[in-house]
Amino acid sequence: MKIYFIGIKGTGLKPLAEFAREAGMEVAGSDREERVGDFAVAEADWVVYSSAIPATDIELMKAKAAGKRMSKRHELINELMEKLGLKMLAVAGSHGKTTTVSMLAWACHKTGQKVSYLVGSDLPWEEGKSGHYEAGSEWLIYEADEYDRNFLNFRPAVAGITTVSYDHPDIYETEADYVEAFRQFREQSEVVVENVPVDEGLTLAGELRRYDASLAMAMLRLAYPEVTRDAWVAALNSFPSPARRFEEIASCVVTDYAHHPEEVAATMKMAKEVAAVRGLQGVVALYEPHQNARQVQMIDDYAEAFSGAAQVLWLPTYLTREKAGQRVIPAEEFVERIKGVPAEAVEMDDKLARRLWKMRQDGYLILLMSAGPADGWYRKAWRV
Repeated sequence: MKIYFIGIKGTGLKPLAEFAREAGMEVAGSDREERVGDFAVAEADWVVYSSAIPATDIELMKAKAAGKRMSKRHELINELMEKLGLKMLAVAGSHGKTTTVSMLAWACHKTGQKVSYLVGSDLPWEEGKSGHYEAGSEWLIYEADEYDRNFLNFRPAVAGITTVSYDHPDIYETEADYVEAFRQFREQSEVVVENVPVDEGLTLAGELRRYDASLAMAMLRLAYPEVTRDAWVAALNSFPSPARRFEEIASCVVTDYAHHPEEVAATMKMAKEVAAVRGLQGVVALYEPHQNARQVQMIDDYAEAFSGAAQVLWLPTYLTREKAGQRVIPAEEFVERIKGVPAEAVEMDDKLARRLWKMRQDGYLILLMSAGPADGWYRKAWRV
């Protein structure tokens, strides 16, 4: 079968394209006018498109006009699971999904368990892959994203839920609507794991990361009952961060995907713990908000999110999927709401890069929290 992915390099379709190729499918696609693979959309048996692709996309319109089978990713995932005899081990939640799913994949890798996975981040121990199919595996580890209500298209055998905090106001108009979606997800999952106690054997830095590891271990013990707790603890304690999940790209220079205020607060706690263990002066937080529509809803929730930071540097909001006519909140309006720590609005330029270098030389941990393009600029600034 020939499958063509429109948006093939995105976090949703990249892992699925890798998975499908390893499962024996012919794969091609496009992303921002860049073509990948050996065939065009007109030759495809099935066209899978990202939620971010507009209805006016040329390839999407061509596929529709040609009468191609078309769908978002969930239809292909469900069909491949049935064909390959896989059960779903899913992780949902407002925060921590990618880290927890990566922990599941890592622990299986370290203990020699056969497993397939779809993760929303590149895994360093898998040479940058985010999707994998292993012949003979029983389980598909899946990052069940609530955006676009994607997770409601599945009925996992085991589902783990990290946190539920209102997000994605462009999809869920009210908090009640958001909470209801998670209630439905719980109801359609065979077994649900959440609110687990933190295992005392886990020594990873950060309270939230130890909780994510505990959730992962509880799920793994259901899926692989023959593996001992001690084996899972040893594997999880050696967990290397996936891309942009508290990833240390240079000594004392960390990048993280946190963008929701609750994620920011949890990531700050981890950073302060790491800085204290290393005997550093403190944490300098560089923050790039994601999506103005989200920030309008949450502008007052940042007041204490950076508690304990030595300095907060606030970048302009990364704009995506915005509401027409909505005023974009300037950085200065956020900065004036932050309590108890020095904060200022900054621009992503050479002056900021030099300032960050100096701060690291002065003994600070430099932490970028961004779901947008600041990560690329940041890596370039540190020559990564």
